[in-house]
Amino acid sequence: MAYFATSWSPSLPFLISALICLANHIAVAQPEHVRSLCPDTETVAPTSQYQTNVDTLIFFLSSNTTRWKIAYNATAGNGANQVYGSYFCRYDQTSAFCEECISLAIDSLIADCRGRKESIVWYDQCFVRYSNESFYGTMIDAPMIAYWNTQNPVGIQNITSNQTAFMQVLLGVLGVVSSQAANGGPPQMYATEEDTFVGNLTSMSTIFSLAQCTPDISMSDCSTCLQMTIGNVTELCDMKGGCNVMCPNCNIRYDINAFYGDALTPLSVPSPPPSSGDASRRNALIVGISISAGVILLGACIFVWKMKSKKALTVKYSGAALVTEAEEIESVESLNGYMAPEYIAAGYFSVKSDVYSFGIIILELVSGLRKKYFRQQENNESLVYRSVPLPSPTVPLFVTGDTDNSIERGTDQPAIVLEVMENITELYPR
Repeated sequence: MAYFATSWSPSLPFLISALICLANHIAVAQPEHVRSLCPDTETVAPTSQYQTNVDTLIFFLSSNTTRWKIAYNATAGNGANQVYGSYFCRYDQTSAFCEECISLAIDSLIADCRGRKESIVWYDQCFVRYSNESFYGTMIDAPMIAYWNTQNPVGIQNITSNQTAFMQVLLGVLGVVSSQAANGGPPQMYATEEDTFVGNLTSMSTIFSLAQCTPDISMSDCSTCLQMTIGNVTELCDMKGGCNVMCPNCNIRYDINAFYGDALTPLSVPSPPPSSGDASRRNALIVGISISAGVILLGACIFVWKMKSKKALTVKYSGAALVTEAEEIESVESLNGYMAPEYIAAGYFSVKSDVYSFGIIILELVSGLRKKYFRQQENNESLVYRSVPLPSPTVPLFVTGDTDNSIERGTDQPAIVLEVMENITELYPR
């Protein structure tokens, strides 16, 4: 018996994840080119307006693979030089695989069919096409081609001794899967189905089938297209154990080995294709909305930052907010309600202010004197310093006068001292 010493490393989970991703990447089959159909009945000059529109269309198709994932239609140009195009992926493929397949198909289209009025390129799980005639929403069942694994072609005779029974099971399961796909309705119109048959040595084997239509045609057109492909299975597939029959609007496939994956999340199908001008306006609108959203988001961030900064500064510069029981206030100037000594003593606030409290107003009304001159001058005498001792009156009186020439009102009343400063009202009460 062998024993192994093990130790845990923090990087081990990352290493395992990397190995799994690498294994999955290696295991996934790459898109395989099937056929490029480039009719040479009509050609165009490389510098013609039509070819320029074809190049623009190809750009539209390649730049929208990540948006629509499964299918996309577009147009470029107008009038006699208008060109129509589309791409289509098999529904059970991932968006990354679809994007890769379309990219390869577009490369093949450029390499094999440049200068042609119309072309179509098939890969095993996608196709790209363009034409000078509109085909959106129109069921087209030609051309129709069949494709099977040429490296490992398995004939029906190699998998069953009863070929007639196998064909009955095959046509039956294809009829079921085509009906399910057509009845699914757009945008999906995709279905898979399985059935069993008696293989060699009387063992039961499984046959897998798939049917799909492009999302731009109706359910009835989808059913018609699939029935026509099924009708050509016997002739086109040459009695193979696995085959894929394809035309521009539908395809049907069967195999004795599982070949399809989980379906993608259903997507909304784009509306009829815009012209090149509409596409430009749409791109401009998207860019404008993105920029506006970015500006709004930036403004919101700045506003929040400003509010936080303002709040922090308020706490920072408020001396009272920072004082605790164990601390003393060293600078009273920062506290609310603080008054400068010259303000309290002389009532001086600015050269334009001549009153600052109700008490001074009363003194001015009674004495007929101003608190101070309006303009600042040297040796100005404040009204505050004109308070003098007076006899205590029976009824309180407000009397002012010079310190040397006091004025009495009622000689029988006891004298009181009028302290103006007790009547001062603070601008910012403590």
